[in-house]
Order: sequence, then C-alpha cells, then structure tokens
Amino acid sequence: MKEAYREQRGLPLLETLLQDTRYGVRALIRTPGFTLAALLTLGLGIGANTAIFSVVNAVLLKPLPYPEPERIVQMYRSNGGLWDGQSAKRFEFFRDNLRSFEAFAAWRGTAFNLAAGENAELVDALAVSHEYFDVFGGTPLSGRLFEKPEDLPNGPRVVILKEGLWRRMFGGNPAVVGSTVLLGDNSYTIVGVLPEAFDSLRAAELYVPLQPSPVGPGGGFNYRVAARLKPGATVEQANAEAAPAFEAYKAAAPAGRFGTVRWPTRRFR
Repeated sequence: MKEAYREQRGLPLLETLLQDTRYGVRALIRTPGFTLAALLTLGLGIGANTAIFSVVNAVLLKPLPYPEPERIVQMYRSNGGLWDGQSAKRFEFFRDNLRSFEAFAAWRGTAFNLAAGENAELVDALAVSHEYFDVFGGTPLSGRLFEKPEDLPNGPRVVILKEGLWRRMFGGNPAVVGSTVLLGDNSYTIVGVLPEAFDSLRAAELYVPLQPSPVGPGGGFNYRVAARLKPGATVEQANAEAAPAFEAYKAAAPAGRFGTVRWPTRRFR
C-alpha cells in the first residue's frame, strides 16, 4: 500500500524514463567503441535519408516553379534511347507545323565576359528563343522581354539581366535599361531585368536571343526544346500530331539518320 501511495504522489513514467536514460548513458560510457560506431551509423543513416528526401522533394513532390507546369513538355529524339538535343532546322520545322502548342521555345547554354564600368566578370548565360518566357513564364522587374525581330539571324544584340547581376554590377539602377554593355567583343543593349525568383533551367544570370541558324551551334543537336500545350491538349495528342509531321520533315530534308521525335508522357523536369 505504501508503494502504491508513493507512485500516486510521483510521476512514474517520467521517473522510469530518467532511470532508463541514466542506465543507457552509463552503458554507452563503458563501451566507447560501440558508442562511436552507433553514432556514426545513425549519422550516416540520417544524412542519407535527408539527402534522398531532398532530391525526391525537389524532383517529384515540390511543384515546378512555373505557371501551369503540367502543360509544359520537352521534345526528345529517339533512336533506341532518348536525347534532348535538337537542331535549329528541327526546332523551326516543328514550331511552325505543330498545332497542339501555344508556345514553342529552344535554348542553349553559353557564357560571356561582361564588362560594366571598371568591373568585368565571366557570367553564365542562356541563349533563348523569343517564346522562352511564354513557355516558362517570367515577368520583368523593369523593361521588357525579347521580341520576335530580335530572335532572327543577325538580329539586334539585346540582353536581359537577372536581378542578382543587376544589383551586383549595376547597383540596382533602373536607368541601365536602354543602356549598352560589352559582352565579349560585342555591344549589347539592356532591354529588361528579370526577378531573381524566376527559376531558370540552368545557372544563368543573363539572357540573349537565340537567333536560331542552321550554321554554328544550330547546325548540330545543341538546342533543347520545350513547349507549352494549348489548354485541353494532351501529350498523347502532341505525339500523334508529331508522327506525320516528322515524316514530312524527313521528306523535305536531305537523307540521313533521323530516329524519331516524341514528347515523353512524363511532364517536363
């Protein structure tokens, strides 16, 4: 009866937990080798799980940072496998002949030596077609986006800056829109500034028009292509439309190894 009374006066669960904790700590101190191995195993396990979850969350769970991302698909060519490289001729042919899409964009990675005043810096960049921001979204903080005449071969040299570069190199001065900067050996006119929140497909701090051409980078499979489906259109409809369009492309192009062109059923990643 005394023991039952004492238990009612105390907190048995907490007391048992404290006793077990003291016993566990003493046991671990007596076996430091085992303790170290256990802690390392736990640390590695927790770290691996955290890393895996971070990847799964970013790739599969977290929504893509674009408006209506379920309507964005990427163009692949297939010849036993899938490759995302496209040529300028392919890009322009499918852009002009497929009707399942409301916007069709191509891009390639590049870099420039940017000179502004006394500062110079090597900057990662993307050369993008004028519909790139129609596919992936993007509203400028200042200025405007590219226009179609600027995306033609030998078109005007214009550039859009990312907000971080704009603040770092130009002090966030809105008056830089309309001014010129030196990219490599050529002078470019700044036409706009994009917010830092705009999630580019790869590390890029400025954008220039792609100006697709069958010579130079456009002569090889150096472009990546994505498109935005029209409201109500499906990937299956796009693939069905692409099959006869590709036959027409092959008939109009010189003989060669073409593979096939398709829009994978998975959404753009």
